[in-house]
Amino acid sequence: MKSRTKKTPIQYYESSQLLKGKIGTVEFKDILKDLRVETGLTQDQLAKDINFSMSIVNKWENGKKNPSVQALKILAKYFNVSTDYLLGLEN
Repeated sequence: MKSRTKKTPIQYYESSQLLKGKIGTVEFKDILKDLRVETGLTQDQLAKDINFSMSIVNKWENGKKNPSVQALKILAKYFNVSTDYLLGLEN
């Protein structure tokens, strides 16, 4: 008979977030905003640089809309990070 180890509250939370599609504790919206602010850009400047509307950048940062795969690729190239980083899958 296999013995099961009891999950800590943190492990339980993380596994439940994985099931809900939220990997780890950092979400795309927070990562995008952090990258934008660290580079000294406004939402409008970022939107113009990547040829998207400011409205869509705002929706991404507020978690109201998720970016398409193509938008993720554009953002990753623009900020010189991986798509996995943008999605919170790696540090």
